[in-house]
Parts: sequence; C-alpha cells; structure tokens
Amino acid sequence: MEEAQTNVMSFTPYPRKWIEKSPKPDAVSKENGFTAVSYNLLADCAVRNLVGYHSYVAKHALYMDFRLPRILKELAELDGDIVAMQEVEGEVFFKGLAPALGKLGYKGVHLQRRDDLGLSLFFKTSKFSLLDQKCCTLHDLAETTLQVTPMSTEQRNEVRTYIERPSAFLLAKLKHKGTNQVLTVGNIHTVWDSMQYQTVTLLQVISAVRELVAFAGGVQQPHLILGDFNSIPGGPVYRYMNDGKLDEEMKKILRQEEPVEVPDVGSWQLLDLLPTDSLTRNPMQCKSAYFEIMGKEPSITNCDDACQDGRFDGCLDYIWYSYESLSALGVLETPSSEPIMRFHALPSDLFPSDHIPIKAQFRFNMQTPQSVI
Repeated sequence: MEEAQTNVMSFTPYPRKWIEKSPKPDAVSKENGFTAVSYNLLADCAVRNLVGYHSYVAKHALYMDFRLPRILKELAELDGDIVAMQEVEGEVFFKGLAPALGKLGYKGVHLQRRDDLGLSLFFKTSKFSLLDQKCCTLHDLAETTLQVTPMSTEQRNEVRTYIERPSAFLLAKLKHKGTNQVLTVGNIHTVWDSMQYQTVTLLQVISAVRELVAFAGGVQQPHLILGDFNSIPGGPVYRYMNDGKLDEEMKKILRQEEPVEVPDVGSWQLLDLLPTDSLTRNPMQCKSAYFEIMGKEPSITNCDDACQDGRFDGCLDYIWYSYESLSALGVLETPSSEPIMRFHALPSDLFPSDHIPIKAQFRFNMQTPQSVI
C-alpha cells in the first residue's frame, strides 16, 4: 500500500496545452457547454496476452496495480464532464474507477465484454443526469446491417466468422442540467486484431453510427461518438466519418483485402456485401473535434510494440460530433513524439497507458426539436 502511494505521489501527468477555437468562445458558451474525454486504459488481460509489452515495460509497471493510481490522477486533472473509457475490466470499474471517480462527483455505467475489454462511461452529476443507456455488441449491429443483403446460408455463415469479434458499443442519453438539452453519447472500441481487414472495422462503424442516430431520436438531436476507432486519418473509416461517404479510391483499397470464400460456392469481397446506401450516406453528419479546432488530427494517440512486429505510433482515437446541434470550442493538445517514444513505446513512466487521452469542449447550438425533456 505504501509503495502504491509513493508511486502515485511521484507521478505528475504530462503537461499539455489547451487550444481554443478562434475567436475565443465567451464565458456563457463555456458555462452552457461541456467537455468530453476519451481514454483507452490498456486492460491487464491485453497486457498478459501480448508479449511485446513485456519487452520494454518494467515488470512492476505493467499492470493496473501500478498504472491505475496514475490513470486516476490523470482523470482528476483532465476533469472531463463526460469520460468515455475503453479496455476497462470489470474489477477495475467496480473496485477502482467507480469508487474513486464517485468521490469526484461522477456516476458511471459499464459494458462488460466477454474478453473483459469492457467499456465505461462516466459523467459529472453536477452537469448531467442519466436518462437512458444501451449496451450493444458491434457484430450484432453489423449482422443487422447485412440482413438486407441477399446471401446464401453458407455465405452468411462465412461472413459471420469475419465479423464475430468481441467488440462493443455503449450508448448513454444524458440530460444537461444547465440547458435541459439531451445529449446522446456513444463510446466505441472497434476490433483491433483485424486492422488489415478495414472493411470489418468500417462495417462496425457504419452500424454503430446508425444505432447512435436512432437511439438519439434522429440526426437533428445532439450526439457524439468517441473512442478507439482503430483507424488512421485518411483511411476508409476516417473518410467515411469525415466525408459522409466512401469514395471509389477507398473502395479500391478495400477490395484488395482477402475475399470471403465459401468452398464449392465462390468468393466475394466483404465490401460488396455491404448495403449500397450505407457506403454513400453517413447519417450522422459529423465533424472531428480535433480537426475542427487544430486543422489536423493528433499525430499520436497510440504508441506500442505489443506484438513485437515493429513499433506502431499514430492516431486511432477520435471525438466526432453532430455539427448541426453542437459546436466544438477547444481541444487538449496531445504530446509530441519525443516524450511518447522516450522509453521506446507506451506505457511508460510518463504515460500509464499505451493510449493518450483526448479531450474536447462543446456547446449546444440553438434548441433542437424534442431535445428538451
């Protein structure tokens, strides 16, 4: 216990600069708005299953008994009104996050995944009250999306093997106490072990966005989706979210993936099994908070060498918002590559997860129909 206290007392979250929209928002906009944080915590079960972490992280610093006190210190400093977390094991939520954040004025909801890489969503009770929540598995949502596509039983079963991954989506409908506006939040963690099959990730995101808009009560209602998208800027998933559709260039890239094959029947590109309308229209009509404020995405939100196949460093985490009903006011700048890579990769003495938390501030635009309850 004494060692854990010494560990956290000696830790100071890495300093980061707040970047505001120009011209700077007024005090009323800030008071009538809110901040949102997304943070992938790196679950212990992931550390145990991926030997790469053990090659560059000190043994005593690998697991949550060392990292969680530091994460909690980060969360206290981040001070988000809404905090979406990925890779949260049940024990970490119930015995660690919920009690500690409860003392800071938060309440939380949790979605437990079968692989224990759960999702948690916390909100400040001084700012919000919980109206409704919904837990979804992304492969179930994806299968619903594909129901309209004619397929043989054999073909559908083979497609199922591609999309049945333990990935999840946690939805919450929150009432903002300052404005009485209702905000719907989606916390997402797409499949990571098939980044070479971006069509699977795209299908998950398409399905999640549809579910988010439906749960919100329509595209005109304030909503945002944040989390670990396991997709880099400029890739198919990013282009779909940012551009609202998938262009021919991105389709060409996705068609280079390994096809879905059914013995004695044939083979198909998974992309060609997606409903056409799902590729040509993103119902969310969204913007990225970081791109809106800074004109670019963070250079790095994830840095690891988990599989010992070369260090990965890039942007995988985003906060997307419905720009008709919300405006982005500011974001928390992410650190440069130097401190992130100082100890080869993350986690490290400076950063207690292999992801960097991101934060954005928003205000509600004019009152939207049915948004006040």
